[in-house]
Amino acid sequence: MKTLIIKSNEDSFERYFSRHMKNNNVDIGTIKKGKFEFFRRVINKLQIFPLYTFWLGNWKKSIKEYDNIVIFDRVLSLTLVKWIIFVNRTCNIKIWLWNIPNFDVNLYKKYATIYCFDKKYAADNNINFLEQFYIPKPLSSINKKDGVVYVGYDKNRYKILKKVAQQLHKNNISYNFTLQKDAQKSYYSANYGIKLVDRPIDYEKVIDISNAYSAILELNISGQTGLTLRTMEALFYGKKLITNNENIRNFPFYNENNFYILGKDKRNIKAFLKEEYQEINSELLSEYTYKKWINDILK
Repeated sequence: MKTLIIKSNEDSFERYFSRHMKNNNVDIGTIKKGKFEFFRRVINKLQIFPLYTFWLGNWKKSIKEYDNIVIFDRVLSLTLVKWIIFVNRTCNIKIWLWNIPNFDVNLYKKYATIYCFDKKYAADNNINFLEQFYIPKPLSSINKKDGVVYVGYDKNRYKILKKVAQQLHKNNISYNFTLQKDAQKSYYSANYGIKLVDRPIDYEKVIDISNAYSAILELNISGQTGLTLRTMEALFYGKKLITNNENIRNFPFYNENNFYILGKDKRNIKAFLKEEYQEINSELLSEYTYKKWINDILK
């Protein structure tokens, strides 16, 4: 059986995954953005199929060959789904929500099977839960120097990031916080040692930065209980995780030596970082591999 995954390729994070997701049975397709973007959005909204295909890659020429087509949320649209059905009525269309969506998923239910990494969101919206996955970068060594790292986009995280920085500074704990600013926000300052950047850092460089510290900071958006990329990095690179996700206690890999829950954990954060890291069982890690994910979503 032949599978096509249609996903974004706009940033280094997406390109990193695209490179490693392609194999003999899985092709990766994307949708061009940037050039004539205004017209693309208008045509997409009006669902004008003949013009819409201008923004599709060469994969559109072989769309009839695929038995399964998986669409990632960042490129999802009704126009794309309806066009696929129009040219390939026999394929199975799957939708993967890699983020908590800000659109009505009910619009897509009659066209495709929908999956989400967040169990609560999946239950609340009557769609399928599918666990998060990760593809680790091979590292020559794992650095476990005491300290905390965070590299990410604001998404209303700046205020809590400042509070965590204050707490770490008070406890004389080394940290490296890099935040990509939201262009629509103007509340930033250079205080607390937080590095503010205007553009995203290359994802493989982010991995290298994280490898210099023993712990990764995760700040979930409000209402999100599923595992994020930060958790995956902690698991696969042998790092401790400091998180505001209380639900982390309910996962099989949870160990209090490795996880600290902000606002709930009674331990001193410095004492937590000094505790011996407990290795994660490889069988547990296998539940979050790309191989497991692709097999499950194609069932």
